[in-house]
Amino acid sequence: VGGETPFLHAANDMGAVVTFRNTQPRDDHIILLDIAWSRAVGEKISRLWAGEIGGQATLLVGTRSGAVHALDPPSGEPVGLAAPTGSEVLRFVLQGDTIVAAHADGVLRRLTLAR
Repeated sequence: VGGETPFLHAANDMGAVVTFRNTQPRDDHIILLDIAWSRAVGEKISRLWAGEIGGQATLLVGTRSGAVHALDPPSGEPVGLAAPTGSEVLRFVLQGDTIVAAHADGVLRRLTLAR
């Protein structure tokens, strides 16, 4: 977004999402990152997706159990949860204002954010 410092979202093997932000601009190739926030989702993470859904910035966290956590990217606050399906989330696909979670068992699940 124009003029804003971008976020870098990452997941670790302990079931946590960590978001970094460059808060100290430099004019060389070194990027200093500070942790903006971190949030444990309590299970193994299989996929991250960041983008806009219906004009709202959203970070989706897919898990090996098939759950999908929706987080607010700047704050890390939870804004939604889709229950586990028992099948790992492999990817997210955005079509217009609709986001679909593709699971390992071949099921495509349409997700809706109610904010």
